[in-house]
Amino acid sequence: MPKINSGFLCCRVTQNRTISNRGAKNRVEIQSPWFRLGKGLGVSEFPEIAFVSRSFDCERLNVSRLMPVLLQIVIALAVSVSAFETCAAQLNVRLLFDSNWETRMNSLATAAGVTNFDASERIVIRNNIESQLNTMFGNFNVNFSQSNPGGSFSTIDFGSNTGALGQAPLDFMNLSVVQTAQVNPANFGFILDEFTGSSNRSLQITQISTALSGTAGHELGHSLGLHHHNSYGTAGISPATYNNTMFLQNNHVMATGPTGLGETGRETERTFSKWSNLLLEATGGAVVGLHGTTGTAIATTVLQEQDFTAADVGGTLLTAQALILSQMPISSLAAANIASSIETGTDVDLFSFTMTGAGTVTAETRSSSFYGNSIDSVLRILDSNGNLVFGDDNILYSSNGFQFGTGTNQSDETYLINVPLTSAGTYFLEVTSFSNTDTGNYNFVIGLAMAIPEPCSLAICTLLGSAVFLQHRKKR
Repeated sequence: MPKINSGFLCCRVTQNRTISNRGAKNRVEIQSPWFRLGKGLGVSEFPEIAFVSRSFDCERLNVSRLMPVLLQIVIALAVSVSAFETCAAQLNVRLLFDSNWETRMNSLATAAGVTNFDASERIVIRNNIESQLNTMFGNFNVNFSQSNPGGSFSTIDFGSNTGALGQAPLDFMNLSVVQTAQVNPANFGFILDEFTGSSNRSLQITQISTALSGTAGHELGHSLGLHHHNSYGTAGISPATYNNTMFLQNNHVMATGPTGLGETGRETERTFSKWSNLLLEATGGAVVGLHGTTGTAIATTVLQEQDFTAADVGGTLLTAQALILSQMPISSLAAANIASSIETGTDVDLFSFTMTGAGTVTAETRSSSFYGNSIDSVLRILDSNGNLVFGDDNILYSSNGFQFGTGTNQSDETYLINVPLTSAGTYFLEVTSFSNTDTGNYNFVIGLAMAIPEPCSLAICTLLGSAVFLQHRKKR
């Protein structure tokens, strides 16, 4: 609590703030970003007023002069809490080009019917790959290096002999930094098979550089927890277009053969989808008590996991757990990262959230793929009266179709993409299991394409503070 001495304020707000919830859950741990208060009424490093500070230090300030700023803080604390944290973490990634890389590149050339790439050409390709990866991960704190960066780091091995184009472990929230993604250039002959010898050599180099960097970024995406189906989480794909996605997913890094990605797409630089960006913002946000580590963050603002596994979440409209949303800067989604549990096969977990206007909601569960249990999750969006807006079960996709495609079942998890909510109001996300024998922990991430409004504008808050200050002066 602030300590007041002789008209001056000296305070220290603790780094972690725990708030009690009087609904079905007992408490949530919240961590939020820094801000500092300067002298007088000056404010520096002041974030959106809707966000609770993680920590701040105050100079010895005159309380009366600080009153407008204090009112802003009090209103922010009373109205909104955000479950994110700012940090300066960085993921170091070594790009390993050893003698195996040269061997695989020669095998590629033989398969394609082109001349082997000499040492100087391989250097150009290596540098192109590094440059394109830096662009691909440009929104995140990822450092790529062709030399050993020292300390703990991830590796992308370009000399792998994997039978696929590439492979990598799946690690949501980046719980383990020291891991290796693999790329096998020998399997990329189809990228250059329209060429012969050294014809159009510069174009050969451009195309193979882009194809290899695309797969490298794709495999690193897996090691950060991304799935192929996350490529569908983009503008223009929603339940109304599930049966014809117009191949929009193939503009994104996590697209692959089953999503319809072809040679031309692999020869084009791709970006992460909006939903993939949100999941990458969750790296380093794990609850230590659940996973043994927070993981390593790659975003400056991290979407912290909130733990609801200790007690049963309410299953009715009146007992639903209200979600604490954070406006995330890279994905531009108002989001929450939730850990909870299905205690019995018939358990229903209900979470509420508020829309201030029309928008969309995207949500994805992780249970069997993250916790290794048998939960076959089902997600439903309900309106304020409990009526079904949209719901789905397993993840199924094939090329131009999502859920309604002709492919086989890809996952027992659930993924709702850009479900439209046409008006303001309270909505609910219902989590259940398909089988009444499934139990265990699960995680879901939810994102709303809607800005979180500030509880009051800076000007209004300042006017309120000034009024209180003037009233205080009149009483003296």
